Amino acid sequence: MIRKTVLILLLTVLALIGLPEALASPGYLGVFNTKYNTSGTRLDTCNVCHTTGANLNPYGMDMSNQTGTTEQRLTNIELLDSNGDGFSNIDKIKNLTFPGDPADTPAPTITQEAPGFGLIIFFAALLLLFAIFLIMAYMSGQMKELDLRKWHRNVGIVLAPLLVLQAISGIFLSVDWLLGYHQRVGETIREIPPLVLLWDKILVEIHYGLGVPGAIEHILLGIGLVWVTVSGFIIFLRIRARKKKLKENG
Repeated sequence: MIRKTVLILLLTVLALIGLPEALASPGYLGVFNTKYNTSGTRLDTCNVCHTTGANLNPYGMDMSNQTGTTEQRLTNIELLDSNGDGFSNIDKIKNLTFPGDPADTPAPTITQEAPGFGLIIFFAALLLLFAIFLIMAYMSGQMKELDLRKWHRNVGIVLAPLLVLQAISGIFLSVDWLLGYHQRVGETIREIPPLVLLWDKILVEIHYGLGVPGAIEHILLGIGLVWVTVSGFIIFLRIRARKKKLKENG
C-alpha cells in the first residue's frame, strides 16, 4: 500500500513538472502566428502569452479568461490594453511588440496633417499684409513731402528703441545658441549658470514677446517697419526726381 502511494506521488510530481510545457502549448502559438502573420518574427515565441513556463503575462491572462476557439479568444482581446501601457493589443501586435510587456511599445510615428484652417489663416494674413503695404504706398504717395518726412521721422523715433532691443537680444541669443545653451526658439537644452539663465530668460522674453501682448507688439513693429521703408523709399524717389529736374533746368 505504501509503495502504491509513493508511486502515485511520484507520478503526480512528474506530471506537475511537465505541466508548464504542456500549458505553453505550441498549438496556441501556431494559431496566433497564422492569425497575425507573425511566423518568423520576434513574436514567434511563447513569450507572447507567457513569462516563464506556465506563468502567464497580462495578455495571456486576458486570453485565458475568454471562451471559444483559440482564434475567437484572440479576437476578443484585440481591443484590450492588457498591460496598461496605452496601446491596444492589436496595435502592439501589428507593430511586432509584445502585447503582454508594458516596456515593449511601438515606436512613435510622425504624421503630417493635411492643410486645413491654419493654412487658410496663414494665406489670409499674407494677403492682409500685402493689402497694408499697398495702402501705405498709396497714402505715402498722396501725402505732401513735408508731412511724409514728419511721419517718417516720428515713426522712426518710436521704433528705434524697440529695434535696438530686438537687435541686442537677438545678438546675445544667437551667441547663446552657438554656445549650445538653447535652441533657436529659446528652449534650454542644457544646464546654464544661474546668472546666465536669468539674463537669458529676460532676453528671450524681450526678443520673442510675452504671449498675446508680445505678438501684438511684433505685429505693430512689423507694420511700422513697413511704413518707414515705404515712406523712406518714396522720399528718396521725390528727392531724386527733384534733383534730376534741377539738373535739367540748370
